[in-house]
Amino acid sequence: MTQVSFFGGIEEIGGNIILLETEDSRILFDFGKNFKQESKFFSEFLNPRKSHGLEDFIELGLLPDLDGVYRKDYLNHIGREAQEEPSVDAIFITHAHMDHIGYLHFLRGDIPVYCTHTTEVLMESIQESGNYTFSEFVDKKKEFHLREKSNGGLTRLSRRDSNYDSVGREPVVDRDIHTVEDGESVEIGDVEVECLRVNHSLPGAAGFLMDTPDSTLAYTGDVRLHGYKSENTRNFIDEATRADALITEGTNVGKKHIPTEEEVEDEIEEFMNEEDDSIFINFPPLDLERLRSAVLAAEEAGRKMVIRTKQALLLKKLEEKSLLPFPELSLSNEGIQILMPQKGWGTLMHEMKTPEGEWKSIDGIDGEEKDLEKISKRDYHKWEKQFMDRDDSVTPKDIRGELGSYVVYMDYYRLKDLIDFDPEGGSFIWSRTEPFNASMELDQKRVQNWLEHFNLDMRKAHASGHISQPEIREMIESIDPEKLFAIHTEEPEWFRRFALDTPEVEYGKSYSP
Repeated sequence: MTQVSFFGGIEEIGGNIILLETEDSRILFDFGKNFKQESKFFSEFLNPRKSHGLEDFIELGLLPDLDGVYRKDYLNHIGREAQEEPSVDAIFITHAHMDHIGYLHFLRGDIPVYCTHTTEVLMESIQESGNYTFSEFVDKKKEFHLREKSNGGLTRLSRRDSNYDSVGREPVVDRDIHTVEDGESVEIGDVEVECLRVNHSLPGAAGFLMDTPDSTLAYTGDVRLHGYKSENTRNFIDEATRADALITEGTNVGKKHIPTEEEVEDEIEEFMNEEDDSIFINFPPLDLERLRSAVLAAEEAGRKMVIRTKQALLLKKLEEKSLLPFPELSLSNEGIQILMPQKGWGTLMHEMKTPEGEWKSIDGIDGEEKDLEKISKRDYHKWEKQFMDRDDSVTPKDIRGELGSYVVYMDYYRLKDLIDFDPEGGSFIWSRTEPFNASMELDQKRVQNWLEHFNLDMRKAHASGHISQPEIREMIESIDPEKLFAIHTEEPEWFRRFALDTPEVEYGKSYSP
């Protein structure tokens, strides 16, 4: 008999972990970071231990205590025996947001991972450009490894060791990732899983239909019906009408109206046309629909859009794989510039002190340009350096006196870059969700302090990445499932108003669909 169990996303936003079991198959769907539960124990300065991370997460109930799913190197280190073979046959990932992939790092590398090609590229980009403690999504480095020294002794192999990739025991292990596209099905034992594209606030999102020997389940992942590609979600709904049970998100069950992406684009354009001074904009970095809106609005306002290197890396990778969702986001678009921020010794704009003790610019020292350029780049990661010498790269100094010609993307964690731009007034367009907990409210207050210091007015324009209450109702009534499981929501009781079998989802409990 088919059974489905939930280990996250229960009466909370995100943290989805779902286990589907049949006679011949055990399949995971998502393995997301549980922000709400993590915040009960950890903070900005109180972090999980890297070496004992798995033990910390299991002890605190942040990860389910399941045999045969976790990495052998972590298990061995904390004195737990690792099974020879994995206990699950596969994991399917809906999309690359942390509340759906954030704990993937802990899983064994021999568990096959299924996701869209775009999601794979996003995970690769996040891993390459990220500095998270646990951020190995497409490959992993074996921990607690030794190597032989030249004198015959042993030393610990550091992840930063230049020999890490060449020690002969394959310390770097690629995950077994399989890409599936819209309408494609995969057989895992006696279960057939069909991948269907949906619209969300990042590209590559998918929902899944699972045909088991005795029932069919539909899992939405995160969806919306008000984005540029809402037809993807409508197609999912049409296909899901054959499902007996529906597992759905419900982030926005309390919201009866959400602006469309087109309306947000118009609003951002209006803000930009009204502003003659500096314009900064903030939105989720993976939200390429919002980036498209900002790029188009900036073009209409006669400005160039300045993006961060992390965004540039993602766009570059997607374009190389012919996966770019909108042609306007090509790095060949003259309306897009790439910001090289001030770091350490600074960008190439900074003057260097020669061994003779003189301060000179790189261009002012004959024959030494190459050495000084290497020194100046030392503060940047390898993935960042590829953007430094492009014609479309800019520094804060390049545009400091010409901010009226640009729209600058400003991430929350890079607000300090405002000091390098030194704006004398203007607008800051806040294009992301409103705070819904104490931590986010504190973050918002910090943002406001920065804006007040530089005399920047906050303007708000946002469309959620999640389906609204009327849209949820429309979806459920269209699919008309016999059983409904509401996760990724703080209001699961709202779903019980439907004439359906809607169980109260409990952690680790198994349900028959």
